Amino acid sequence: MNLEFERSPKLQKWLRWMEVVHSEISVLLRDTSKFWEVQDIISANPRIQKPSTFYCYLGRTYLSHALAGLRRQIKPNKESISLIGLLDDIAENPEQLSRSYYRSLCSHPDEPDICQIESEGRTTLAEAGITDSSQLKKLINVDDFAQYAD
Repeated sequence: MNLEFERSPKLQKWLRWMEVVHSEISVLLRDTSKFWEVQDIISANPRIQKPSTFYCYLGRTYLSHALAGLRRQIKPNKESISLIGLLDDIAENPEQLSRSYYRSLCSHPDEPDICQIESEGRTTLAEAGITDSSQLKKLINVDDFAQYAD
């Protein structure tokens, strides 16, 4: 990453929020996976497949936990960090996501790595008449930013 790029306070906030949202959603996904692993254990073991208040409790607790986590991410609330809050803020301030910031994320924003192009199997460099990295723009659209900028 290009450390010379100066991020606006708004962009810095979004990056912090992305970390929080990512972490919270990851926990929900992990918990969902664990719940279904337990269900698979129960399904695979006939000795424990009987009506149980514990199983009812487990199902209700999981459902409540999952819905609360989901609601937290999709309900707008100025007092907390959420996915919908992040997306709303980005929609209200799209100019903060600049081309220069996008390019700062690339190690070589104007010149993709020759090995990467060859490994993608698009064509051989020799067949394309490519002798150095600066000519790779002939093969690919380096600046994908434009398709999202509008």
